[in-house]
Amino acid sequence: MAVHLSFTDDAEAIGNFDPNGSFLRYRITGEGEHGHPLALSFGIPDLIGNYAAASATFEISATGGSTRMAAGVLASSADAPPVALVGDRVSGVNGAVFTRFLDPVSNGEPGAEGLAFVGQMRISGKTSPGIWMQRPVASLLDWVARSGTTAPGTDGSRFARFTSLAMLPTGSPVLWLH
Repeated sequence: MAVHLSFTDDAEAIGNFDPNGSFLRYRITGEGEHGHPLALSFGIPDLIGNYAAASATFEISATGGSTRMAAGVLASSADAPPVALVGDRVSGVNGAVFTRFLDPVSNGEPGAEGLAFVGQMRISGKTSPGIWMQRPVASLLDWVARSGTTAPGTDGSRFARFTSLAMLPTGSPVLWLH
């Protein structure tokens, strides 16, 4: 069971409870873990194998000692860096960068974890939503659907926006389109 916990000292954590009731902490706010960006807050988590995945807000150290804020998507173990951050280049879309994320979803199958999220990108001064997916054997994100592209199995209808997302145990995303 994936959980987002809040504590009396205003800290937050994401993790999961195993069947025996033990809590496996994945990330906690206020701590930069394993050299990764400092997490400031978390969104609604989903279970990805034995870990929790969630959207998050980060403080990222820059050169010269300055910092910047960025939203992103966390997944896998605490050793893993964020899957994607605001400002990251969008693979497969020349010149595009991520600008926003909704909470990620997973099929939750240990050993065959898949992760997907609705994200927004900016390209040529315009924003465009889409769905991206990361499979367990790949480190790159693949886009599954993007606004303005033709929806498979239709007579030419084009995606406009994506309002909800879930995943089947097989790792295929299930979309709610609008």
